Amino acid sequence: MILVPAYDLVLLPGTRLYFKNEYYKELAQKDPEPGDSVIFVLLKQRKERSNISEEDIYPIGVTGMVEDIDAEDNICIQTVSRVTLNQVDMEHNAVTFTERVDIQ
Repeated sequence: MILVPAYDLVLLPGTRLYFKNEYYKELAQKDPEPGDSVIFVLLKQRKERSNISEEDIYPIGVTGMVEDIDAEDNICIQTVSRVTLNQVDMEHNAVTFTERVDIQ
């Protein structure tokens, strides 16, 4: 699972997000490939990826999947579900989380 830090962004399950390839690579530290699983970790304040600690992250994240990379180098990510982040290690791109049950 690829950790993508996000600040000042509203993320909801079941929506599509579009990023320029270069911007995504800056956030994720990886070239995108269709089918990649991602988890957006929401930051309390803007920080460089190398300076992010668990205290800087809200306890709820959003999972998603890279659906497509178009001819103009735009990346489409379909968000899937909200999760409770149990442990996050940005340096090693590692996370443990629990799926959240959405109230209907």
